[in-house]
Amino acid sequence: MFDASQPIEIHQTGAFSEKSAIYSCCFPADRQANALQRAMNSTLFLCEQIPSLHNYNYLDKKIELILKASKGVRISKIHVKDRLVRICNHGREGRVLSEDVGIYKKDRDTFKEALAWELSVILGCDQFIAPSLPIYIHDNEATFQPFFSVSFMNRFIQDGQEMPLKIPLEDYWVLTLFTFLIGHSDLNGDNLHFNENGFFLIDNDCSFPSINRPISLDGHSLSVPFQNVLFDFDCSQKKLSGVTYQRVAAILSDWKSREKDLEKFFSFSPLVQRRDFKICEQAFWERWRRILDTELLCEIDLRTFIQTIFPEHFKQIDIAQKLASRVVGPGIGPMSALHLLGAYIRYCSVDSVIYDEVYKWINFNHVYP
Repeated sequence: MFDASQPIEIHQTGAFSEKSAIYSCCFPADRQANALQRAMNSTLFLCEQIPSLHNYNYLDKKIELILKASKGVRISKIHVKDRLVRICNHGREGRVLSEDVGIYKKDRDTFKEALAWELSVILGCDQFIAPSLPIYIHDNEATFQPFFSVSFMNRFIQDGQEMPLKIPLEDYWVLTLFTFLIGHSDLNGDNLHFNENGFFLIDNDCSFPSINRPISLDGHSLSVPFQNVLFDFDCSQKKLSGVTYQRVAAILSDWKSREKDLEKFFSFSPLVQRRDFKICEQAFWERWRRILDTELLCEIDLRTFIQTIFPEHFKQIDIAQKLASRVVGPGIGPMSALHLLGAYIRYCSVDSVIYDEVYKWINFNHVYP
């Protein structure tokens, strides 16, 4: 019988090296524990199939996350079931279980949230992405994440606004390119989290779109594969030069060297294989090739680089900014304007004249053939 008070034990019986990694762990038998056991088994399986994962400390990071999740599951048992179920919705995305353990997040696309983090580990940029693991609490699928105290910004960002936290320009490039690579389509100011240690994205489930251009939905709303306010800040217009250029170029070259590992990961990871993910995977590889096959020039800024790679995303973006400015005030950034016109405008008080102009703009620029 499952005893929630007993910790999960992991016994290391061999050193993890390129040749072997032998771990065993025992989870009591219930649905919650079974999910953790599957996570452990899949982790060991991936490390066996992709030995180079040890270069990224994938095993250690994943085991640490699973142990924290098991503690979170145990703590959740002291909460009333109905209360936990009610807060797992769009209005309230999570609940702090313990400030040293983690949160119980919404139940939509838990595998995408986890996939975003695991890819960030493989690409060496997981310092920006919250560790995420699909779990079950009271028979409801959810996402476990360690708890981090963070701040966030206003939903809409002014064009050229200063970053709320000073970070090296190469870190800004890596974070922004990674969020474009996974197709983060919900990175508005509300979801741009940061603390004294840097930027930390904890809401990454709206990622991995199946198409890499905005498309009109019934002529009245816009499905946008990249909603990324990092693009709106002043750093997007700072030119790469000198040592910073060399560092960013080296990082992108390193990403390219990990392509075989990513291919194996997509082939073996249960996060991908248990879902109908094929079309989304194809779109990912298209973004991968566009980003890594585009020559990175010295003295280029990120805004120019991204607009060169995804020109269809920015059709008449200046007109979009002007329309959005009539709703929320002047100076709104281009990505914030897309977010407003494509999704958020229905929550605003807008007269019919502006609505008509927005619909015309959407259908003129983004009707999918």
